Amino acid sequence: MMQCQAEMISDTRRIPDVGTVTGKEQEAAVCGAMRNYVDCVKYPIRYECGYRAWYVVREVIVRPTKLLMPQCDIASSAAKLHTNSCLLILPVFSVIVVYFYSCRNRPTLI
Repeated sequence: MMQCQAEMISDTRRIPDVGTVTGKEQEAAVCGAMRNYVDCVKYPIRYECGYRAWYVVREVIVRPTKLLMPQCDIASSAAKLHTNSCLLILPVFSVIVVYFYSCRNRPTLI
């Protein structure tokens, strides 16, 4: 998970400023960062917390993304975007990190 966090921070820093590129190029970078993060955290969450936990985390990412960026298909490698939503990354990232760490620190029922 720490590697995923580091990659997400790196991807976020590579998102170009609004004035330097077109909105579509910036939005493509945001969508790509979200897609990379989802791909990265999928198996660690499924392994540590189970499929249901992964499903919840996935929904927390996919639903707001679909609402704010309807053209961004997180599951697709060739996503296209329509709206400017750079502010989406950090709140979603924060929720995932908190959820994952609370899952890891809960007592297991064996």
